[in-house]
Amino acid sequence: MLSLPVTAQNKLTVTRDYYYNHEFKQDKTGNTICWHYTWEEQESGGFSLWGHIFDSLGVKRDTLAIHEV
Repeated sequence: MLSLPVTAQNKLTVTRDYYYNHEFKQDKTGNTICWHYTWEEQESGGFSLWGHIFDSLGVKRDTLAIHEV
């Protein structure tokens, strides 16, 4: 198992952005959702596995959303 030095724990944040991977689809109820390359997506193309690894190491995760102009 990987571990981080105590001084590094809770000081690191991994941030992913939507600049290149800003994809949407409609869910079963017709709502538009962001779906590709998200921390929550567990299908191929999601980052949930990486998210679990970062969580186990005490690294914070964040998402930098973009706003349409």
